[in-house]
Amino acid sequence: ELDGLLEVEEAEAGMHVVGWLAPHISEASASREAARMHIEAIGLSAYAMRPLPRAGLVLGFAGLDEAVLVDGIAGLRQALLRADGHRPTSTT
Repeated sequence: ELDGLLEVEEAEAGMHVVGWLAPHISEASASREAARMHIEAIGLSAYAMRPLPRAGLVLGFAGLDEAVLVDGIAGLRQALLRADGHRPTSTT
């Protein structure tokens, strides 16, 4: 569902995953739009000591059940589309 917007690295363990943004989406814009959807998506650069070659987001998943994760992915997709300059689609 996030193809072309975010490339998520599979996590074998832990509570967070890294999602690499498509080159045309800014980290600040993606994080801001996710927050508007009540999704915490912290810019990866906040954790870096040097500039990163690619923008990314840190996404937590610990303690969330599958239904919440599915809804969160759908919301994140809408946020990333807005960050990329697309108008949100109606769900009604």
